[in-house]
Amino acid sequence: ARNIKVPRGPTPNDPEGELTLAEINFELLTIQPNQASDEHDRHPPSMIRPVREANCNRFQARNIKVPRGPTPNDPEGELTLAEINFELLTIQPNQASDEHDNFSRYKEIQGTMYPNLHISDLPHNERHTEFRNYDNESLIQKSHNFVGTILDMILDWNRLFALDIRPTNGDNVAIVDLAWHKYQQKFSIATTNGVIYMYDLNNNAWSTSPLYHDFQKNIKSITWKPLAANILAVGCENGYCIWKYKNMGHEDVMLDIEMKFHKYPGLAPVSSLSWSPDGHFLATASYNFGYIVIWDIHHGTNYSLPQYLGRVSCLEWSPDGRFLFASSSSSPKFRIWETKSWTSQKWTQFEDSCQAACWSSSGTFLAFAVNDKIHFLEMPEISENLEARYCAKEDLTEYQYVHNENDGDIDHEIPPQIMCGTIKDMAWDKTGRRLVVSFKNNPLLALYQTSIGDPLKITPMGFIRGPPNATTAETISFCTHFPRGALLSVGWNTGKISFFPLYVAV
Repeated sequence: ARNIKVPRGPTPNDPEGELTLAEINFELLTIQPNQASDEHDRHPPSMIRPVREANCNRFQARNIKVPRGPTPNDPEGELTLAEINFELLTIQPNQASDEHDNFSRYKEIQGTMYPNLHISDLPHNERHTEFRNYDNESLIQKSHNFVGTILDMILDWNRLFALDIRPTNGDNVAIVDLAWHKYQQKFSIATTNGVIYMYDLNNNAWSTSPLYHDFQKNIKSITWKPLAANILAVGCENGYCIWKYKNMGHEDVMLDIEMKFHKYPGLAPVSSLSWSPDGHFLATASYNFGYIVIWDIHHGTNYSLPQYLGRVSCLEWSPDGRFLFASSSSSPKFRIWETKSWTSQKWTQFEDSCQAACWSSSGTFLAFAVNDKIHFLEMPEISENLEARYCAKEDLTEYQYVHNENDGDIDHEIPPQIMCGTIKDMAWDKTGRRLVVSFKNNPLLALYQTSIGDPLKITPMGFIRGPPNATTAETISFCTHFPRGALLSVGWNTGKISFFPLYVAV
């Protein structure tokens, strides 16, 4: 089914046949013993290279096929369907499923057909109810434990004040962020009109109860609380909201909705949020505020870390809870804190600021992006030492992919295609076996196989292409509960949300 080539055995005309030379990145190389080594054009010397050599040409060296983009002769091009055991399957949208071999292969492994969602499909909410009239004194609660004020608002769903939330077929409404629930196959999305929507992937249905409040304007980031059923943190213009609700009977019906609004002097907008793995603490930051503020949600206290970073752009708590990473968009420096004593290590040796970062599932490795390069740090086993070790670099230097004659009916007037470029975001799946990278001004996503160990192994697998007309991925994230491998979700600039199942072992 995978068109695997079998080395040719001895024949009367060729008594020695073909011999296997080696495997290089999932490809078995064969040679003919009676042929000189310099005559083996199929395996040029450039392919016999150390596997650890890291540059974007590794994609070319492995002859990885790039999904074909739209052309005048084929306005939709090719789309990525899924990964099956290290191979990315592509389809042509204008071709019937029974005419495409990759659909047949997908059916054979009982692959799930996921919906292709669009922001215009969001449920309409035309509820207009009065908001309870609180006086200012009852809204503001001052405490000696707080540096600043907390505005706590308890909302009764039956009296929730919801503006006329009608996306009008997605006009002027875009996806800001997407966050998967920690333990269920459901996710929330934030939109530019300040509304949070929930989608249940098992039931293929949007919740009929979007979350909205006047305090929740200009949403920047959303994240679900660990070790909790339905608690969502939302970073917005003047602070952050903590939503809590219950599902009664049906997943799309939310009851007993409660929202608490928190703010801190100077911390606005709240552009970055990250929970500690035990859910006790929430780290918050703003690109207009140079300090990290840690909130103890259970005890209602907060603490500002003393180290100044500038315009904080990235904030990530490690999955094992031992470290907190933060970077600045205004300088090339970043810091890693050890979360017991809150001592920190500063890194300043990189040429530019960090655009994105993510942790391996074990918390052993940190990946962060600077321009078009991914760097990897290995964290110490004893967190008190705080001596992170630089261990690897993956260079995604921008290069051009030139269509060759084997690509079919190709219009040669089409300019070469830029494959990589400046990195926008990264996501590492929960199993630690797949790493996805998105780029600015580029619809392609680079997919890597990773192996967590000593040493860390990073192997390029190929490129993922989404729906036609999508020019950039606004959000990329993995479902936290997917037993057959990894499930990647992508929110595109066109308002579409796509799912790419990566079946690692079927």
